[in-house]
Amino acid sequence: MPVPGEGHEHVGDRQQDDGQELGRHGHGGSAATVVERLQCRQASAQAHGFKGGAHGVARAQARRGKRRAGLNGETQAFGREAHDAAYIALDHAGLVTAWNQEAENIFGWSALEAMGRPLEELIVPASMAEMHRAGLSRYRASGATPMLDQRLEIPARRKDGSTLTVEVRIKALDIDGQAVFSAFLHDITERKEAEIRREHEVRQDALTGLLNRRALTEVLPRAMARADRSGKYLGLLFLDLDGFKAVNDRFGHEAGDQVLCRVAAAIKNCIRETDCAVRFAGDEFAVVLEGLMSGYPDALRVAEKILDAISGPQHFHGQSVELGASIGVVVHASGEERLPAALLREADHWMYRAKHAGKGCVLSPYLK
Repeated sequence: MPVPGEGHEHVGDRQQDDGQELGRHGHGGSAATVVERLQCRQASAQAHGFKGGAHGVARAQARRGKRRAGLNGETQAFGREAHDAAYIALDHAGLVTAWNQEAENIFGWSALEAMGRPLEELIVPASMAEMHRAGLSRYRASGATPMLDQRLEIPARRKDGSTLTVEVRIKALDIDGQAVFSAFLHDITERKEAEIRREHEVRQDALTGLLNRRALTEVLPRAMARADRSGKYLGLLFLDLDGFKAVNDRFGHEAGDQVLCRVAAAIKNCIRETDCAVRFAGDEFAVVLEGLMSGYPDALRVAEKILDAISGPQHFHGQSVELGASIGVVVHASGEERLPAALLREADHWMYRAKHAGKGCVLSPYLK
Protein backbone atom coordinates (compact mmCIF):
# COMPACT_ATOMS: atom_id res chain seq x y z
CA MET A 1 0.00 0.00 0.00
CA PRO A 2 2.03 3.00 -1.16
CA VAL A 3 1.24 5.76 1.32
CA PRO A 4 2.66 9.15 2.29
CA GLY A 5 3.93 9.92 5.75
CA GLU A 6 6.76 12.39 5.83
CA GLY A 7 8.15 15.35 7.79
CA HIS A 8 6.20 14.99 11.05
CA GLU A 9 7.11 13.84 14.54
CA HIS A 10 6.26 10.32 15.69
CA VAL A 11 2.73 10.03 17.07
CA GLY A 12 3.96 8.32 20.22
CA ASP A 13 6.28 11.26 21.04
CA ARG A 14 3.44 13.73 21.62
CA GLN A 15 2.14 13.78 25.19
CA GLN A 16 -1.49 14.73 25.98
CA ASP A 17 -2.35 15.05 22.28
CA ASP A 18 -5.63 13.94 20.79
CA GLY A 19 -3.86 12.33 17.87
CA GLN A 20 -2.00 10.11 20.29
CA GLU A 21 -5.15 8.03 20.69
CA LEU A 22 -4.73 6.71 17.16
CA GLY A 23 -1.36 5.19 17.90
CA ARG A 24 -2.14 4.12 21.45
CA HIS A 25 -5.52 2.45 20.89
CA GLY A 26 -5.62 1.74 17.20
CA HIS A 27 -4.14 -1.71 17.63
CA GLY A 28 -7.28 -3.27 19.11
CA GLY A 29 -10.96 -3.51 18.21
CA SER A 30 -12.72 -2.16 15.18
CA ALA A 31 -12.07 1.09 13.39
CA ALA A 32 -15.30 2.32 14.96
CA THR A 33 -13.67 1.84 18.37
CA VAL A 34 -10.90 4.21 17.34
CA VAL A 35 -13.57 6.79 16.50
CA GLU A 36 -15.25 6.35 19.88
CA ARG A 37 -11.95 6.78 21.72
CA LEU A 38 -11.16 9.94 19.82
CA GLN A 39 -14.57 11.35 20.70
CA CYS A 40 -14.13 10.39 24.38
CA ARG A 41 -10.69 12.03 24.37
CA GLN A 42 -12.23 15.24 23.04
CA ALA A 43 -14.94 15.18 25.73
CA SER A 44 -12.27 14.76 28.40
CA ALA A 45 -10.32 17.69 27.01
CA GLN A 46 -13.42 19.87 27.16
CA ALA A 47 -14.09 18.86 30.79
CA HIS A 48 -10.60 19.38 32.19
CA GLY A 49 -8.77 22.05 30.21
CA PHE A 50 -5.34 22.61 31.83
CA LYS A 51 -3.68 24.88 34.36
CA GLY A 52 -1.69 28.00 33.76
CA GLY A 53 -1.94 31.75 33.58
CA ALA A 54 -4.99 33.48 32.14
CA HIS A 55 -3.35 34.14 28.81
CA GLY A 56 -1.93 30.64 28.70
CA VAL A 57 -5.34 29.17 29.41
CA ALA A 58 -6.97 31.29 26.73
CA ARG A 59 -4.36 30.35 24.15
CA ALA A 60 -4.54 26.69 25.10
CA GLN A 61 -8.33 26.72 24.97
CA ALA A 62 -8.23 28.35 21.55
CA ARG A 63 -5.78 25.73 20.32
CA ARG A 64 -7.89 22.95 21.77
CA GLY A 65 -11.07 24.41 20.27
CA LYS A 66 -9.48 24.56 16.86
CA ARG A 67 -8.08 21.07 17.27
CA ARG A 68 -11.43 19.69 18.45
CA ALA A 69 -13.19 21.27 15.47
CA GLY A 70 -10.75 19.56 13.13
CA LEU A 71 -11.05 16.28 14.96
CA ASN A 72 -14.84 16.42 14.90
CA GLY A 73 -14.73 16.51 11.13
CA GLU A 74 -12.15 13.76 10.99
CA THR A 75 -13.97 11.48 13.42
CA GLN A 76 -17.17 11.89 11.44
CA ALA A 77 -15.22 10.85 8.36
CA PHE A 78 -13.79 7.93 10.34
CA GLY A 79 -17.29 6.83 11.24
CA ARG A 80 -18.28 6.68 7.60
CA GLU A 81 -15.20 4.64 6.74
CA ALA A 82 -15.11 2.42 9.81
CA HIS A 83 -17.53 -0.36 8.93
CA ASP A 84 -15.65 -3.62 8.35
CA ALA A 85 -12.43 -1.76 7.54
CA ALA A 86 -8.85 -2.52 8.38
CA TYR A 87 -7.41 0.59 9.98
CA ILE A 88 -3.69 1.34 9.77
CA ALA A 89 -1.88 4.51 10.85
CA LEU A 90 1.69 5.52 10.05
CA ASP A 91 4.10 8.05 11.43
CA HIS A 92 6.38 10.36 9.44
CA ALA A 93 8.87 7.55 8.74
CA GLY A 94 6.27 5.15 7.44
CA LEU A 95 6.26 3.08 10.65
CA VAL A 96 3.02 1.53 11.82
CA THR A 97 1.42 3.24 14.85
CA ALA A 98 -2.05 1.69 14.65
CA TRP A 99 -3.19 -1.74 13.48
CA ASN A 100 -6.73 -2.81 14.35
CA GLN A 101 -8.36 -6.24 14.62
CA GLU A 102 -9.61 -6.22 11.03
CA ALA A 103 -6.06 -5.48 9.83
CA GLU A 104 -4.98 -8.57 11.75
CA ASN A 105 -7.79 -10.59 10.14
CA ILE A 106 -7.05 -9.46 6.59
CA PHE A 107 -3.26 -9.44 6.53
CA GLY A 108 -2.36 -12.09 9.10
CA TRP A 109 0.04 -9.92 11.11
CA SER A 110 -0.86 -9.36 14.76
CA ALA A 111 -0.78 -5.83 16.15
CA LEU A 112 2.27 -6.76 18.24
CA GLU A 113 4.09 -7.91 15.12
CA ALA A 114 3.08 -4.88 13.06
CA MET A 115 3.52 -1.96 15.45
CA GLY A 116 6.67 0.06 14.85
CA ARG A 117 7.60 -1.71 11.62
CA PRO A 118 7.82 -0.18 8.12
CA LEU A 119 4.63 -0.83 6.18
CA GLU A 120 6.58 -2.12 3.19
CA GLU A 121 7.80 -5.04 5.31
CA LEU A 122 4.22 -6.04 6.04
CA ILE A 123 1.75 -5.56 3.18
CA VAL A 124 3.42 -3.71 0.29
CA PRO A 125 4.16 -6.08 -2.65
CA ALA A 126 7.80 -6.14 -3.75
CA SER A 127 6.77 -4.72 -7.13
CA MET A 128 5.38 -1.61 -5.40
CA ALA A 129 8.02 -1.08 -2.72
CA GLU A 130 9.87 1.56 -4.73
CA MET A 131 6.61 3.41 -5.42
CA HIS A 132 5.84 3.34 -1.71
CA ARG A 133 9.24 4.81 -0.82
CA ALA A 134 8.89 7.44 -3.54
CA GLY A 135 5.51 8.46 -2.12
CA LEU A 136 7.04 8.96 1.30
CA SER A 137 9.89 11.01 -0.16
CA ARG A 138 7.50 13.11 -2.23
CA TYR A 139 5.42 13.97 0.81
CA ARG A 140 8.55 14.80 2.81
CA ALA A 141 9.65 17.23 0.10
CA SER A 142 6.35 18.87 -0.85
CA GLY A 143 3.73 18.02 1.75
CA ALA A 144 1.51 16.63 -0.99
CA THR A 145 0.93 13.40 -2.84
CA PRO A 146 -1.74 12.22 -5.30
CA MET A 147 -2.44 9.23 -3.04
CA LEU A 148 -4.35 11.25 -0.44
CA ASP A 149 -8.16 11.40 -0.17
CA GLN A 150 -8.85 9.04 -3.04
CA ARG A 151 -10.37 5.59 -3.21
CA LEU A 152 -7.73 3.42 -4.81
CA GLU A 153 -7.70 -0.25 -5.77
CA ILE A 154 -4.21 -1.67 -5.28
CA PRO A 155 -2.56 -5.04 -4.67
CA ALA A 156 -1.37 -5.99 -1.21
CA ARG A 157 0.18 -9.05 0.40
CA ARG A 158 -0.55 -11.12 3.46
CA LYS A 159 1.87 -12.49 6.03
CA ASP A 160 1.84 -15.88 4.26
CA GLY A 161 2.95 -14.23 1.00
CA SER A 162 -0.39 -14.56 -0.78
CA THR A 163 -1.77 -11.53 -2.58
CA LEU A 164 -5.09 -9.75 -2.44
CA THR A 165 -6.71 -6.63 -3.82
CA VAL A 166 -7.67 -3.86 -1.41
CA GLU A 167 -9.61 -0.66 -1.74
CA VAL A 168 -7.80 1.97 0.31
CA ARG A 169 -8.44 5.56 1.30
CA ILE A 170 -5.57 7.46 2.89
CA LYS A 171 -5.94 10.65 4.91
CA ALA A 172 -3.42 12.98 6.52
CA LEU A 173 -4.80 14.21 9.86
CA ASP A 174 -3.35 17.60 10.79
CA ILE A 175 -3.40 17.72 14.59
CA ASP A 176 -1.79 20.82 16.10
CA GLY A 177 0.51 21.20 13.13
CA GLN A 178 1.50 17.56 13.10
CA ALA A 179 0.20 14.75 10.94
CA VAL A 180 -0.97 11.19 11.40
CA PHE A 181 -1.44 9.20 8.23
CA SER A 182 -4.47 6.99 8.39
CA ALA A 183 -5.63 4.36 5.94
CA PHE A 184 -8.89 2.44 5.79
CA LEU A 185 -8.61 -0.73 3.74
CA HIS A 186 -11.26 -3.15 2.51
CA ASP A 187 -10.47 -6.57 1.08
CA ILE A 188 -12.18 -6.53 -2.34
CA THR A 189 -10.53 -9.67 -3.71
CA GLU A 190 -13.82 -11.55 -4.09
CA ARG A 191 -15.45 -8.59 -5.80
CA LYS A 192 -12.57 -8.20 -8.26
CA GLU A 193 -12.55 -11.94 -9.00
CA ALA A 194 -16.29 -11.79 -9.69
CA GLU A 195 -15.74 -8.84 -12.04
CA ILE A 196 -13.04 -10.78 -13.88
CA ARG A 197 -15.32 -13.80 -14.17
CA ARG A 198 -18.14 -11.67 -15.57
CA GLU A 199 -15.76 -10.00 -18.00
CA HIS A 200 -14.44 -13.39 -19.05
CA GLU A 201 -17.94 -14.75 -19.53
CA VAL A 202 -18.82 -11.85 -21.81
CA ARG A 203 -15.90 -12.83 -24.07
CA GLN A 204 -16.15 -16.60 -23.78
CA ASP A 205 -18.34 -19.05 -25.66
CA ALA A 206 -20.39 -20.80 -22.99
CA LEU A 207 -20.54 -24.13 -24.84
CA THR A 208 -16.96 -24.70 -26.00
CA GLY A 209 -14.98 -22.49 -23.63
CA LEU A 210 -13.28 -20.77 -26.58
CA LEU A 211 -13.25 -17.03 -27.01
CA ASN A 212 -16.30 -15.64 -28.78
CA ARG A 213 -16.88 -13.27 -31.68
CA ARG A 214 -16.79 -10.20 -29.46
CA ALA A 215 -13.42 -11.23 -28.08
CA LEU A 216 -12.06 -11.66 -31.61
CA THR A 217 -12.84 -8.02 -32.39
CA GLU A 218 -10.49 -7.11 -29.52
CA VAL A 219 -7.84 -9.80 -29.98
CA LEU A 220 -7.27 -9.41 -33.72
CA PRO A 221 -6.35 -5.68 -33.79
CA ARG A 222 -3.89 -6.18 -30.93
CA ALA A 223 -2.34 -9.21 -32.60
CA MET A 224 -1.94 -7.29 -35.87
CA ALA A 225 -0.30 -4.41 -33.99
CA ARG A 226 2.14 -6.84 -32.36
CA ALA A 227 2.96 -8.30 -35.77
CA ASP A 228 3.67 -4.81 -37.09
CA ARG A 229 6.05 -4.12 -34.21
CA SER A 230 7.83 -7.47 -34.31
CA GLY A 231 8.20 -7.77 -38.08
CA LYS A 232 6.77 -11.32 -37.94
CA TYR A 233 3.68 -12.61 -39.70
CA LEU A 234 0.19 -13.10 -38.36
CA GLY A 235 -2.04 -15.85 -39.72
CA LEU A 236 -5.85 -15.87 -39.63
CA LEU A 237 -7.76 -19.10 -40.26
CA PHE A 238 -11.51 -19.12 -40.79
CA LEU A 239 -13.25 -22.49 -40.91
CA ASP A 240 -16.76 -23.79 -41.35
CA LEU A 241 -17.68 -27.39 -40.55
CA ASP A 242 -18.80 -29.68 -43.37
CA GLY A 243 -21.46 -32.24 -42.45
CA PHE A 244 -22.50 -30.55 -39.22
CA LYS A 245 -26.12 -30.03 -40.31
CA ALA A 246 -26.48 -33.79 -40.77
CA VAL A 247 -25.41 -34.35 -37.17
CA ASN A 248 -28.10 -32.01 -35.87
CA ASP A 249 -30.75 -33.40 -38.22
CA ARG A 250 -30.11 -37.07 -37.48
CA PHE A 251 -29.04 -37.05 -33.84
CA GLY A 252 -30.35 -33.79 -32.40
CA HIS A 253 -28.84 -30.64 -31.02
CA GLU A 254 -27.28 -32.35 -28.02
CA ALA A 255 -25.16 -34.43 -30.40
CA GLY A 256 -24.37 -31.25 -32.33
CA ASP A 257 -23.15 -29.60 -29.14
CA GLN A 258 -20.90 -32.58 -28.47
CA VAL A 259 -19.38 -32.23 -31.94
CA LEU A 260 -18.73 -28.52 -31.44
CA CYS A 261 -16.94 -29.25 -28.17
CA ARG A 262 -14.85 -31.98 -29.83
CA VAL A 263 -13.90 -29.61 -32.64
CA ALA A 264 -12.97 -26.87 -30.17
CA ALA A 265 -10.72 -29.29 -28.27
CA ALA A 266 -9.13 -30.52 -31.52
CA ILE A 267 -8.34 -26.96 -32.62
CA LYS A 268 -6.77 -26.10 -29.27
CA ASN A 269 -4.61 -29.22 -29.45
CA CYS A 270 -3.26 -28.08 -32.82
CA ILE A 271 -2.16 -24.58 -31.84
CA ARG A 272 0.26 -23.01 -29.37
CA GLU A 273 -0.50 -21.25 -26.10
CA THR A 274 0.28 -17.96 -27.81
CA ASP A 275 -2.33 -18.56 -30.51
CA CYS A 276 -6.03 -17.91 -30.15
CA ALA A 277 -9.05 -20.09 -31.03
CA VAL A 278 -12.50 -18.53 -31.40
CA ARG A 279 -15.99 -19.89 -31.90
CA PHE A 280 -17.21 -17.24 -34.30
CA ALA A 281 -20.84 -18.32 -34.74
CA GLY A 282 -22.74 -21.60 -35.05
CA ASP A 283 -20.31 -24.06 -36.62
CA GLU A 284 -17.81 -21.39 -37.70
CA PHE A 285 -14.44 -21.01 -35.98
CA ALA A 286 -11.48 -18.66 -36.33
CA VAL A 287 -7.85 -19.09 -35.32
CA VAL A 288 -5.29 -16.31 -34.84
CA LEU A 289 -1.68 -17.45 -35.26
CA GLU A 290 0.99 -15.05 -34.00
CA GLY A 291 4.74 -14.85 -34.51
CA LEU A 292 4.90 -16.81 -37.78
CA MET A 293 8.35 -16.78 -39.33
CA SER A 294 7.49 -17.77 -42.92
CA GLY A 295 3.95 -16.46 -43.28
CA TYR A 296 1.71 -18.59 -45.50
CA PRO A 297 3.71 -21.85 -45.27
CA ASP A 298 3.45 -21.79 -41.47
CA ALA A 299 -0.23 -20.83 -41.46
CA LEU A 300 -1.16 -23.46 -44.07
CA ARG A 301 0.68 -26.13 -42.15
CA VAL A 302 -1.42 -25.41 -39.05
CA ALA A 303 -4.62 -25.30 -41.13
CA GLU A 304 -3.91 -28.74 -42.60
CA LYS A 305 -3.17 -30.09 -39.13
CA ILE A 306 -6.53 -28.80 -37.88
CA LEU A 307 -8.35 -30.22 -40.91
CA ASP A 308 -6.84 -33.66 -40.29
CA ALA A 309 -7.78 -33.51 -36.60
CA ILE A 310 -11.40 -32.58 -37.34
CA SER A 311 -12.13 -34.77 -40.34
CA GLY A 312 -13.57 -38.23 -39.90
CA PRO A 313 -16.69 -40.08 -38.79
CA GLN A 314 -18.68 -38.92 -35.78
CA HIS A 315 -20.37 -41.84 -34.04
CA PHE A 316 -23.71 -41.63 -32.26
CA HIS A 317 -25.92 -44.53 -31.16
CA GLY A 318 -24.17 -47.01 -33.40
CA GLN A 319 -24.39 -44.74 -36.44
CA SER A 320 -21.90 -42.29 -37.91
CA VAL A 321 -21.76 -39.07 -39.88
CA GLU A 322 -18.73 -37.80 -41.79
CA LEU A 323 -17.43 -34.48 -40.55
CA GLY A 324 -14.94 -32.19 -42.21
CA ALA A 325 -14.15 -28.51 -42.61
CA SER A 326 -13.52 -25.87 -45.23
CA ILE A 327 -10.75 -23.49 -44.18
CA GLY A 328 -9.71 -20.11 -45.53
CA VAL A 329 -6.25 -18.79 -44.68
CA VAL A 330 -4.87 -15.27 -44.94
CA VAL A 331 -1.66 -13.73 -43.59
CA HIS A 332 -0.91 -10.23 -42.39
CA ALA A 333 2.65 -9.01 -42.90
CA SER A 334 4.26 -6.18 -40.97
CA GLY A 335 3.49 -2.80 -42.49
CA GLU A 336 0.50 -3.87 -44.58
CA GLU A 337 -2.27 -1.28 -44.61
CA ARG A 338 -5.26 -3.45 -43.81
CA LEU A 339 -7.94 -3.17 -41.16
CA PRO A 340 -8.78 -6.16 -38.94
CA ALA A 341 -12.31 -6.32 -40.37
CA ALA A 342 -10.87 -6.50 -43.90
CA LEU A 343 -8.53 -9.33 -42.91
CA LEU A 344 -11.45 -11.24 -41.41
CA ARG A 345 -13.57 -10.72 -44.55
CA GLU A 346 -10.73 -12.02 -46.69
CA ALA A 347 -10.34 -15.16 -44.56
CA ASP A 348 -14.10 -15.70 -44.75
CA HIS A 349 -13.96 -15.26 -48.53
CA TRP A 350 -11.31 -17.97 -48.90
CA MET A 351 -13.27 -20.27 -46.62
CA TYR A 352 -16.25 -20.02 -48.99
CA ARG A 353 -13.93 -20.57 -51.95
CA ALA A 354 -12.79 -23.79 -50.24
CA LYS A 355 -16.40 -24.87 -49.63
CA HIS A 356 -17.37 -24.22 -53.25
CA ALA A 357 -14.28 -26.08 -54.43
CA GLY A 358 -15.64 -29.30 -52.97
CA LYS A 359 -15.34 -28.90 -49.19
CA GLY A 360 -12.83 -30.59 -46.91
CA CYS A 361 -9.91 -28.44 -48.07
CA VAL A 362 -7.78 -25.40 -47.31
CA LEU A 363 -7.52 -22.40 -49.64
CA SER A 364 -5.65 -19.11 -49.50
CA PRO A 365 -4.26 -16.43 -51.84
CA TYR A 366 -0.93 -18.26 -51.57
CA LEU A 367 -2.38 -21.41 -53.15
CA LYS A 368 -4.46 -19.89 -55.94
